[in-house]
Amino acid sequence: MQSQYVKRGPAWTKWKILDLIAVWGEESMQTELHSKRRNANKYAKISKGMMDRG
Repeated sequence: MQSQYVKRGPAWTKWKILDLIAVWGEESMQTELHSKRRNANKYAKISKGMMDRG
């Protein structure tokens, strides 16, 4: 049973979601995500791509 006082993080803005979709949707990123089992480095690249976009 979950507590009624669970603290959630802030919701993402529309622009951050669009940035995520843009970076995630790049053909090179899709190729990387499908090519290997370990995704930690790939998610770091997605994060960096989002930071680069602002």
